[in-house]
Amino acid sequence: PNSQPVPRVLQGQTQQQGLALGQVDYDEAGAIRFAGTAPPGATVRIYVNDQYAGDAQADPQGRWALAPGETVAIGRHRLRLDQLAAAGAVAARIEVPFQRDQLP
Repeated sequence: PNSQPVPRVLQGQTQQQGLALGQVDYDEAGAIRFAGTAPPGATVRIYVNDQYAGDAQADPQGRWALAPGETVAIGRHRLRLDQLAAAGAVAARIEVPFQRDQLP
């Protein structure tokens, strides 16, 4: 109806802050999944204990995810994320420890 005001956006899209790790998920069978954010279209290269695990591409909303084919053993590990620049150089890096526990 004409008596109602024109709708307006109260909260627009937020700018991506750059490379980030959002989650590490795993199951009792050993499958694991890493996910996070990066600038839209960015390539994120993932390493577990300095072993290449795979590349992920950030979608238009800046979300990326990777489920590597290799299982990750129970115990403490080091996860490294490299955001690659267009020429293949590392534009940003995150390195964090994580522990994969035995699930009941």
